[in-house]
Amino acid sequence: MRILFIAPQPFYEDRGTPIAIRNSLEALNGLGFSVDLVTYPVGSEVNLPGIKIFRTTNPFKYRNVPVGFSFPKMVLDISLFATVLRLLSRNQYDCIHGVEEGVAIALICKRLFGIPVIYDMQSSLPEQLREVKCFKSGPGRWVSLSLERWLVRNADCIIASLGLAPHVHSIEPGKAVFESVFKGSVARQKNEELAKFLGVFGHPTIVYAGNFAPYQSLEVLLKATVIVRAEIPEVMLILVGATEIEFVHYSKMVKNLKLEDTVKLHLRRPMHEIPEFLSLADVLVLARTRGKNVPLKIYEYLLSGKPIVATDIPAHRAILTEKTAIMAEPNARGLSRAIIHALRNSWYANKIVLTANDSIQTNPLKPLYMTLDEAYQIIAAQVPK
Repeated sequence: MRILFIAPQPFYEDRGTPIAIRNSLEALNGLGFSVDLVTYPVGSEVNLPGIKIFRTTNPFKYRNVPVGFSFPKMVLDISLFATVLRLLSRNQYDCIHGVEEGVAIALICKRLFGIPVIYDMQSSLPEQLREVKCFKSGPGRWVSLSLERWLVRNADCIIASLGLAPHVHSIEPGKAVFESVFKGSVARQKNEELAKFLGVFGHPTIVYAGNFAPYQSLEVLLKATVIVRAEIPEVMLILVGATEIEFVHYSKMVKNLKLEDTVKLHLRRPMHEIPEFLSLADVLVLARTRGKNVPLKIYEYLLSGKPIVATDIPAHRAILTEKTAIMAEPNARGLSRAIIHALRNSWYANKIVLTANDSIQTNPLKPLYMTLDEAYQIIAAQVPK
């Protein structure tokens, strides 16, 4: 099969969805598919054997695209659509694989060219758009919900982030949906040199590694840290993954909360360095206050051998329980209580880690390549021989 893969993302960057896209492309190549990737003209060059990469034009010379809805994304999506139409007019494809809003382009092309479509659902569109004022409620909210229903109902098959299948079936019962699980890496031995360099050696240390988008609720985590520090004055918090603009924003927030001596802010680091930061943690934190799709970082967290404190929301409940993490109320006070409990009760934290380790060994969830293989078998049945 020859696949047209639409990825409206900066590719490649070491952050959630681009990482997932890269994993999917590597898996598809391993399954023997021929893939043409259409993506933004932003991001680092990457060599993926068996994958042809087509980058769109960049009329306004954008150098980066933030997480979530933005004007640069709208402009680049128009350019993306034009590139997709050009490729479809020149080549024959058996399937169009659309990531996030890329599936809207794919479904329009399905009407024009009659090609089946896979919806790669990394997150719930209305949940993401709630960060934008005009989509929080009223007509904007209705538009986002209606658009998601149209996407789900018209796609031939859906590959969703773990935790989203019930959401898909609430829209379209019986829809063919396969949840994806991604690989992680691990560095369990504490990097003492890095701890000394960062000034956290010998301190009880909380770590968050991931993007700094508003839905990650890092403001809630910072407010929780104020409460934790009142109980455990020597505590340190490491936050890794900010863009330059986010670094400035959160630095001001840290200063306003008088946490300058407690919080260590860091810009984005290459993916292979993240396990080293995780190794410094006495507690790893997931602070989101809402959401349904499992964050990719949760796999790295589970492999780290460190106790996890996670807010009690569907996105985390899809893979974590009270036996594998310390579940917290999704607010600053609830999060602080859970962190203090983890730091003061190492025996309990270690018990959580042992159970989490066992769950990794016995987890029946299928790896990504099997998920993709099942989804594409459904598509293959629709392709004329």
